Order: sequence, then structure tokens, then C-alpha cells
Amino acid sequence: MRATRRILVTLLLVTLVVALTLWRMTWMAPGWWAPPDPTDERAAALADGFEYGLIEQAHKIRPSGEPWRIEVTERQVNAWLSGRLEAWIAHAHELHWPPQLGAGQLRFETGGVSLGLELREASRSRFIVARIIPTIVNGELALSVDRVSLGRLRIPGGPVQTLLDRLDAAAPASFLDDPKVQAAINLVTGELRIDPSLTLTDGRRVRLLDVECSKGTVTLRCETIARRQSRRSGPLP
Repeated sequence: MRATRRILVTLLLVTLVVALTLWRMTWMAPGWWAPPDPTDERAAALADGFEYGLIEQAHKIRPSGEPWRIEVTERQVNAWLSGRLEAWIAHAHELHWPPQLGAGQLRFETGGVSLGLELREASRSRFIVARIIPTIVNGELALSVDRVSLGRLRIPGGPVQTLLDRLDAAAPASFLDDPKVQAAINLVTGELRIDPSLTLTDGRRVRLLDVECSKGTVTLRCETIARRQSRRSGPLP
């Protein structure tokens, strides 16, 4: 009987330790979490260079229909997210980033992108991470979520529903119910595909052909379509 009790007590202690460890992991930031300081001058300069570089590459004169590539780094994108995202959303979409959602950060990996988001609760923050796979399907951009983690613990079950449940619990309904936010959520969760192209001021069109994810970088393969051809292709949705 004593041996049985010792075994049971040991099992209970092990279970308790495992449960506490898993619970603690849900409150830990991802190991790669280090969003740039938006007030840092070097981060601001990097965000500026990234934004202007994209504009310059998009407007460059190129042979119509000839593919070209641009490489984007984690550091560039995260500097822009940290210093420019909230202002861009407010200006372009007339939305205010809710205080319940903190900084966002991307991690580029082979085959996909991990999107981390800070969820601010009453006394501390949690972090939700969704791994997103971007693909071009029949000329349209499609995203799919293949896993979701809370802190450093991967959450079992359907990743899309898990992500939606966490967002519903964290962000105010007034923000989530906005049609623009719903469209973005539907894109991330795979319910919506979009035409991955934009029309330049001179009538030319830049279309995304492929996305290649690797450690630390994402390579975008694009083509520029001449103005006359762009008109025949019809307006953007």
C-alpha cells in the first residue's frame, strides 16, 4: 500500500508540474519576440527606406509581362509594422487600432510566415502566434493557417477557429465588425481570395505572381503590365 501511495503521489506531482509548466508557457512571449521600438531613429529610417523602396520598385519602368523579383526582410517589415501600421490604418481605412491589441511582429520561415500579436489583458499580456502559408491559386492570393500557438504552447484543434476565438475575446466588437477588418480576417483564415495586383498612377498594373518564404526573408515575384493591357484586364475588385 505504501508503494502504491508513493506511485500515486509521484504521478500527481508530475501531473501538477507539467500542468503548471504548460500554463506558464501560455503566458510567455515567443522566443523570437522582439518588436522594434517605434521611437528608435534607426527603426524609423529602416521603415522609411522599406516603404520608399517598395514604391520605387513598383513604379520602375520594365518590359511588360517580364517577371521581376524583390526581396523583403523581417527587419524591414517589422520596423514598418512597429512605426507605421497604426497611422496607415487610421489614414487609409479610417480605423483606430484598439488598445487591447499590442504590437504585431512577423517571423519569416521556410515555407510560411508566423504572425505574432500581443493581446493585452487586465494586468499582463499574452501572445498569440498564427503560422500562415501564402500561395497564388489561379492568379489569386490565398492564405491558410496551419497552426496556432498561445505563448510558446501550440494549441490543438482547428487552428482557424482557435484564432478567431482568441481575437473575439481580445478585440472590441466595434473593431472586428468593421467590413475592412472582416475582409482582412477572411483573407487570413482562407475564406477569401483576392486579386494580388495594384494599379499605378500612370495606368500600369503590378501583379504578384509568386511568394517564396525562407528564413528571414520573403521573395516576391511580380510582373508589370503595360497600360493598354491593364485596361483590357478590367478594374481591380
